Amino acid sequence: MNGNGTKRKEDKSMISSIKTLAALLMAGAAFAACSSEDNMIGGQPASQQTYTMTIEASKGGGSDAATRALSIDGSGALNATWETSNEVKAYNHTQSSAFTGSLKPQSSGVSATLTGSLTGSVAVDDIIYLRWPSVDADYTGQDGTLETIAQRYDYTTGVAQVTSVDGTTIGAEDSSYGGPVLFTNSQAIVKFTLIDKATGSPINATQLTIDAKVGVESRLIQSLTYPDTYTLGTITINRTTPTGNVVYAALPFSSQASFTFDLTATDGKYTYTYEKAGVTMLNGRYYEITVKMTRAYPIALNEVTSDYIGSVVTTDGTVYATVADASAASKTAAGMIAYVSGIGQGLAIALADEGEIHWNNATSTCEGKAAIGSYSWKFPSQAEWQQMFSANGGDASSYSGLNSAIRTAGGTALEENEHYWSSSTVSGKDHDTYAYAVYLKDGSTSWIENSKAFAELVRACLAFCPDGR
Repeated sequence: MNGNGTKRKEDKSMISSIKTLAALLMAGAAFAACSSEDNMIGGQPASQQTYTMTIEASKGGGSDAATRALSIDGSGALNATWETSNEVKAYNHTQSSAFTGSLKPQSSGVSATLTGSLTGSVAVDDIIYLRWPSVDADYTGQDGTLETIAQRYDYTTGVAQVTSVDGTTIGAEDSSYGGPVLFTNSQAIVKFTLIDKATGSPINATQLTIDAKVGVESRLIQSLTYPDTYTLGTITINRTTPTGNVVYAALPFSSQASFTFDLTATDGKYTYTYEKAGVTMLNGRYYEITVKMTRAYPIALNEVTSDYIGSVVTTDGTVYATVADASAASKTAAGMIAYVSGIGQGLAIALADEGEIHWNNATSTCEGKAAIGSYSWKFPSQAEWQQMFSANGGDASSYSGLNSAIRTAGGTALEENEHYWSSSTVSGKDHDTYAYAVYLKDGSTSWIENSKAFAELVRACLAFCPDGR
């Protein structure tokens, strides 16, 4: 991810067709300078002078179009229209030069006549890029409102071909289809609704950072400078006075690939994260997305959900990703979250064995470990062992997932080819003599009725629940 803004140069190559050009414009990657061959189109250009240019322009309407006036209709589509206050800038792609001056809509609506004075050089057949609100683009500084996007970030582009230069009057039409120039927005506009995945509560974010990556490289454009330079990186939205959990963003993509989408939000108290691979968004489209975000580390043990299985709990009851992360925060890791049955409720397994212990001494050994707040350690039952096995990517007959999670967290894995005691005794007349032990071998578990007189390995577990019982 080029979050610091890595500058890239685009290829200065001849665009083979207007159709390809339009597609690249929508992808945000066609703002390239022409090659020397481009300058031959239409013969020798005229000298610099002031022209009056008039074109018919259409926004297309509906969810694929956007310009200054943006509104959400009753069906959830984004409506876009021209406003007479718009100022459309022009760039002569064929001659690699910008015009001074601008065109303005003569009426409001989906379609309008754009007219105005432009100073520069132009010839018949030149390809003209028409942009609102400016030729260059800067997507930094967004505040998450549709109103601000409409005023500052809704860059739209039309591609026109000069059909006539009559004295000081320029005639032009859409370069692909003729007739009115079809404008499309140069970015996706996205409505994010932010939800705490664990609680379902709205996240009233003061800041939202967004990235779309291919591999480790960002595909979001932070800014673009004509003719051929753009900066890639994350887009951060700051909301000084957030009023809800809906955040609007203008997101320009440098390619139309399948991205890994990364979001980080903070509400001033907690930080939340979200990552999803295989997301495809297109410039020129409007999206509404409900994002269920996970609270970032550290969190309290009584707030964990199943998303935090494999995390470590420290002696003061805070939860971190690994033992190393806890240590970096000057915390002492004590166990790994191994099973969650509800918010803040489940089991953590100790990070190391208590040793080989006779069954009659196992309960006092486990319960003698220092409590974590109001949560007590215990001698795990057969059912609790099975819950911890099942919750870690396997089922009750496999211990491989639990062992892998313990290693990843930074603890000591369970011993293979060994027996571990459970607190569950054999029913009936053998109740006082035998208890169940689990045998771990070749990734699988098997349960035996074992004499309490034997010393077997013991690993404690921590039972936690919201009210501390």
